[in-house]
Formats: sequence, structure tokens, C-alpha cells
Amino acid sequence: MKPPIFYLSLFFTASLASSPDTQPAPLQNANHIFNAIHASMRQFGSSLHHNGMSFFLASVPKDTKLYHGNASPDLLKGIGWMAFEPEHAMVFARPSRRHQERMDSVQDQSGQQVPMTADEGEDEPEPPADVNGYLHTYTTAKDLRLVYIDGTSAGKSRIGTLDSQDRIMFNDTISGGVSGEDQRAKTVCQLAKNEWQGRIDGVIRMAAGFEIILCDPEANLTPVRVMPVEKRSKDRKLSAKDDKGKEREGKPRGKPAELLRAITSRFNGIGGNRVKVNYDNFVTAFNPIYELDLFPDNAAEIETGKGPRLQHLPPESLEPIRENLTSLVLEHKVTESNINWQSIADLIVDKYGPLLRGLLGRGARNHHSMRAEEDESNDPDKHWDDKTGKHKRMAKQGSGRKYERRGNGEGKAQSKTHHGTEAEAQDEHEHDHEPKTKAKHHSKNKTESKDEDKHDGKAKAKAEGKDEGKHKPRVKHHMKRKHQEHGNTGTGSSAAAQIASILLPFTSSSPAETTTLCATQFLSPPSPTSPLAQKALYSISSTICSTLVELHSFLLQLDDEEEEEGTKLVHATITDLMAYLDWTGWKECRGCRGDEFCAVPIWPSGGVMDFERPRCERFEDGWRGEGYWGGVWG
Repeated sequence: MKPPIFYLSLFFTASLASSPDTQPAPLQNANHIFNAIHASMRQFGSSLHHNGMSFFLASVPKDTKLYHGNASPDLLKGIGWMAFEPEHAMVFARPSRRHQERMDSVQDQSGQQVPMTADEGEDEPEPPADVNGYLHTYTTAKDLRLVYIDGTSAGKSRIGTLDSQDRIMFNDTISGGVSGEDQRAKTVCQLAKNEWQGRIDGVIRMAAGFEIILCDPEANLTPVRVMPVEKRSKDRKLSAKDDKGKEREGKPRGKPAELLRAITSRFNGIGGNRVKVNYDNFVTAFNPIYELDLFPDNAAEIETGKGPRLQHLPPESLEPIRENLTSLVLEHKVTESNINWQSIADLIVDKYGPLLRGLLGRGARNHHSMRAEEDESNDPDKHWDDKTGKHKRMAKQGSGRKYERRGNGEGKAQSKTHHGTEAEAQDEHEHDHEPKTKAKHHSKNKTESKDEDKHDGKAKAKAEGKDEGKHKPRVKHHMKRKHQEHGNTGTGSSAAAQIASILLPFTSSSPAETTTLCATQFLSPPSPTSPLAQKALYSISSTICSTLVELHSFLLQLDDEEEEEGTKLVHATITDLMAYLDWTGWKECRGCRGDEFCAVPIWPSGGVMDFERPRCERFEDGWRGEGYWGGVWG
């Protein structure tokens, strides 16, 4: 009698573990470091991985256009808040509501950090019709030297977007959200001048677009033009709808459509080589040398379960990070970076993102939705062992930690209603909030289940309430023809053929060698002195490859009658791997028209549904919901 499937997986995992130790040890927090690199200077990824924990050296080349909007035509002095896009600055090129002839430079610009919503100022008297705001256009007078604070670091929220700068960079000297912006700007320039010895000209942050808090704009910018901007008429104010499609009343209703177009055009990067980032040397709280618990179990008690936090940590535990940030600024330059590790991360994501999702089949549930609905902890790593680099389902049983998110402990996955994002959710978004995909959806509603599954002849079983987890995922049938074409007529799952095709270029007699060949496709194994970026990227690449090798070895040992159980284990393992990787590309919308954007939360707009299941929305309509950010922190 053969041992249970789960124990077979343990056997093959053990065989790999006993191979010669030629692989670098897995890096703790490798997934978070990888995502910090991949999402850097990208609006989409930084809006979803919004609680940044990292600081990078960055440079903006000479003669780059920057924009500024305020109520005064006077050139900037002291401190300037600069936008990369004119549409971003135009939002703030409005007359002062207080009818002041001129506002203090820093006070005026801190107002720029709170994007104007449609209802803003409705209870205040309208300014005179002949009062204008002003759009300033400048070019950089030199290569700007900057510190890039990653994530949605300009978002004034209580959910962790300000943690890294307030707790590390500013050393707990600043409190408040919008009300603390003046002091943040002043402190940046004080640090730049004193502690950082004049080596930094300001910082880059992101909220609804990327911005620079620039010190000494008189020396660092060359004026090009100051243009008066007429005030926006009421008929151009926008509205947004709630999750039921009803227009909200008396609440912020989104951003101007032209600003949304500019923001979303930078989803995949700032573009034009306007910002260069040093990935060889950077500082991140995810670095395991700091031994920080960034995902506390009591996340609800510290106002969020939406990402890593620093709020609960004592000041002394953060001091080493602050010291290393100072050393980074004083000892390194942007120009010393030799390898663009973000481009290497792109290669890994571009290759394995579609392949991993393909292993789940079209009828599989979206891993983001599964994690949101089923995780009892806000720690996305609870199914993965950083010490071994292996999936706990395949590497260990009975560990004492609750890591089985589905099934009965034998790797059996329960099929539930799948709400896809990347491939499924766009076809009928105008008229139906549910994605219309050809894959079968396993609904808990008996009537809906019967209607949906009548074409595959299984409606009766489902209507009688039989265990959905026993239904064979469509990936088995989807891959059977490909399996036969590859000539695998013996035992094993149809999923094995798909994994085999992925691993074919790296085939070797040794599983360990196959893993190494696969993991080194885009980068070399790191040494102890290699950059943190290389260690993180290699760790992720190795984790993906070793998981595929282990699954393939396991599946080849199965008899035909065990294929269903093998497919379920593939689904469970790949789903947890995807949850561990947490790549934002799996949330990208597909098929958005020219008048639509992929509506992820962009501070201060968006709701929970926009985070969990982004979909195409019209620029004129904005987001389905609100409140994701907990409101603007004053």
C-alpha cells in the first residue's frame, strides 16, 4: 500500500534537502525585499505595497522638467514641492481660499500634498472670479541627489504609510498627518544640510503621483515659465460611486480625470529615465539583520492589518536602521550602482507570473482573494519557511503553527467562488460586478451553482450539497491534451507535463542541479558579500524553482487514480507560493479601454474592494468604494 500523498511530498522534499549544500541559504523576508525593489518608483505596485519600509539613493538628471502649483506667481524659495507631471501640479494651481495675496512657501506647498477632491471647500465662500492659481515650470539645474522613500510615503494615513519616515528618518520627532507636513519638509532639509553634510537635495515620495520635497529650489532649479490657471468651474467636478453603483453624496468623490490619466500612465514606472535608483546599496527594515517583527499579531490594535508596521516597535530597535541610512547617504552615490536589479526582478516576474497562474487553471480562485478571506494572520509568510525556503505543506507536518488554509491537512483544496482579477474580471465590468469567465465557478448558493454548472453535467451533485473540495479542478482537463502530446503515458498528473515544460531547459539527473540551473537563469548565486538585492532576488528565484522541481518529482510517482489528489496539491502549493510572493501583477486589470483605468486604491481614494479586486473603471466615475485609507489624517 502506498503512503498517503502528503507523505510522498515529504519524501521528495527530504531527498532534495539531503543533496549537497550548494545553494545559498534562503533569505528571511526575501519576498518583501523583492517586492520593494520591483515596486520602486512605480505607481501601481507602490499603491498596493503602500507601507514602504525602505530607503534608496536616487538621482534626477539635469534638465528634467518639474512642475509646481500654488496661489502665487512668485518663484520658489526655501523649499519646493515638485511634481513630475504638470497635471499633478495643476490640481494645486488654484487661488488661496483665504484670499491671501501670498502664502508662506512651506505652508502653501504642504497644501499641495492633499489632492483636491470634488467636495473640498464646498462650505467655504468662493474666491473672486478673477483670482487665479499658477502653474510653475522648472528644469533641474543639475543632477539632483535624493533619498527615495518607497511605498505610498506621501499618503497621510494612519495605516502605516508614514511609519518609515516618521519613525526612522525623523526619529519620532513629528506627529500628525497633513498637519505635520510643514515640519517634515523642514526636517528633510535640516537633515540634508547638517547630518547628511549637504550630500542630499531632498526626498522623493509618492501618493497620487510622485513628488519631490526639494531643498534650495533657487539653486537647484531653473525657471522656465509661470502660467496663470483659471479656477475650476463646478460643472467639471467629478463624482464616484459606491460598491453598489450609487453616487455618493456629501463625501470626497475622486480626482480630476486629467490627473487620474497622468497618475495611471505611471503605473509601471516614472518613465523617460527621469529617476535613477541605486539598488546595489539601500536600507530596508526588511533586512533580517535588524530582526524586527514587522507583522505583529496584534495588528488590529495598532490601527491596521494592511501591511508591515513600525508603530509598535521601541525607538532603540529602529536606531540601527537610522544609522545605516546616514551611512548610506554619506558613503554611497547613485552612480556607483552597476546592476539594475529591478530589471532582473522584472525578468523573474514576467516569466513566472503567468506560468504560476497558469498552473492554477482558469477556474482557480484568485490567490489575493483567498488570502484576504481565509488568513487569520496578517503575516503573508505564514505558509512559507524562510529558513528552508520550502513550502510548509511539503516540508513539514504538525509544526504547531496553523498553516493549512484549506482542506483536511492532506493538501486537499476546497473550491470556492473565484473572483479573478488579471484575466477574468474585466469582460463584463460595466454591467456586472462578478467576472464572467468560461471557467466553472463553485458557488455556495445552490441555485446559482446549478445554473452555472449545468453544462458540465455536475449540477445535480452540487445542488445536493456535496463537498466542493472533491470536484476535480479544470486544470486537469485543461492540461490533459498537452500531457498526452508530451508522451507522458505512465503515471503522474497532467500538471506534471506543464511543470516539466517549464523545467525542460534545466533538466538534469539531480533535482538540486535542476533547481540551481533554473534559479540562475537571470542572475548568479550570491556570495556573503553580494548586495542584498542579489540575495533577495536569488532567494525568490530559487524558491520558485525548487517548488516546481519538488512538485514535478512528486507528481511523477502518482498512479492515474491519484491524479486528482495530485492536482489538488499542486493547486494548494502554487496558491500559497503566489500568496507568499504577493506580486502585484496578478492584480493588474486587463482590457481597460481608453477612457478607463485599473482602479486600485490611490491615496486618499479607493475602497477595500478596489484593493482586493481591482477592475476597470471610467476616469469620470473614479473608484467603487472609499475608506481604504481610513480617511485623510489631519
